[in-house]
Amino acid sequence: MPAYSVRFKGPISGSHRARLHEAGVVIESSEPAMRIGTVKIGQSIHTARTEADSVEDALATAMEALAPDDVNFTEWEAGPADG
Repeated sequence: MPAYSVRFKGPISGSHRARLHEAGVVIESSEPAMRIGTVKIGQSIHTARTEADSVEDALATAMEALAPDDVNFTEWEAGPADG
């Protein structure tokens, strides 16, 4: 099954990470939206990886794992995983 990267912004907690993991979605990185000197501001941008039949399925899997909290996350996008 192909692997896809899913990116989204928002505050993520340990329970969110656990729900994503249970759904087969692994957070690979989390970065601040903006950095001014040593200060990190804005909502974090998270990059996750999952296996799915399509880009749409990958996105739906991540969003469903975070439901009903998915309203706290924005700027969802997905595409083929690198490598």
